[in-house]
Amino acid sequence: MLQTGLYDLHVALQARMVAYSGWSMPVQYAAGPIKEHLAVRKAGGLFDVSHMARLELRGTGVADFLLRVLTRSVARRKPGDAVYSLMTYGDGTVIDDLIAVRKEDGWLLVANAVNRHKDLEWLRRQANGHEVDIVDVTEQTSMLAVQGPDAVRLVSQVLRIDAGSLRRFKARTTTWESKSVLITRTGYTGEDGFELVLPRTVGSSLFQHLLETGSPRGWLPCGLAARDSLRLEACLPLYGHEISQDINPVEADLAWAVSFRNPRFIGRDALLKAWLEPPTRRLCAFRMEDRGVPRAGYAVYDQERRIGTVTSGNKSPTLDQFIGMALCDASATQMEGFTVEIRGRRLSALVVPKPFYSRPA
Repeated sequence: MLQTGLYDLHVALQARMVAYSGWSMPVQYAAGPIKEHLAVRKAGGLFDVSHMARLELRGTGVADFLLRVLTRSVARRKPGDAVYSLMTYGDGTVIDDLIAVRKEDGWLLVANAVNRHKDLEWLRRQANGHEVDIVDVTEQTSMLAVQGPDAVRLVSQVLRIDAGSLRRFKARTTTWESKSVLITRTGYTGEDGFELVLPRTVGSSLFQHLLETGSPRGWLPCGLAARDSLRLEACLPLYGHEISQDINPVEADLAWAVSFRNPRFIGRDALLKAWLEPPTRRLCAFRMEDRGVPRAGYAVYDQERRIGTVTSGNKSPTLDQFIGMALCDASATQMEGFTVEIRGRRLSALVVPKPFYSRPA
């Protein structure tokens, strides 16, 4: 079982550690996932996301290579740009979703932990004929997520930079204990915030300093449970749930992350066909009317006809309601509601707009 550079700190903070994608990760801390979730909405939360795959790409052929393997075009991206993208198979289904960051000396791809080895193998296979080196730096680095309405103030204070000047999906570098820190204004919670990549040896000290500085203002360390409920409220996809090798971006409402003007990326023809034709399946959001917890894999019905499957579900701490997303027949998005089969009972749910939560402007 792999351990992040913050493992000892997590134990000292009374985290409950669980196995996740081959890593020992904190699922929650002493405060519990509900308080952690609400802290992110009200002030801020600190996450160790060092389990996420981090792949560095360098070489004269990198830009040309990325035009082939990413659904978003990087042709005009400059150092300091970050972009959300997908990688797709030839049939248009999803290999993974990721953040691609343009650095001065190449690119950094931040992808899902569960897909780390699959992504690396697939990228190296596609790299044949391209002047590109792909290096897995996951285990040599730490990655922290600093999320919440107070994130700008905390990052500015601790790292002594003007964090507020960094726009969404932009990147810059600074230093911590004389080591380089890559900062992107990105996140996976629906709140404002930053993600920091730095050498493994100094990740724990930065996390600890951020926590010590932020805790008087309500900041908490946060685990995987809070991260999942936060992203669900924001209707952000999770690989293996809302996106997978069985779901294409059009069905998942991610066509905006596909640059059809790039004629070269793998899966373009299949995705263009899916985009031009009425989809047979769509991802929809729902709120339970009857009391019950919708879980991934539960069946969705329109009267006696099964129309879909829950992809994610949980109780929303912010809304104090049971919510979920489901991949359903396209007609479900026009319905007022349906039923979800939970422990042998079909319980009523209302179809609602996405997302469940949007941070105040």
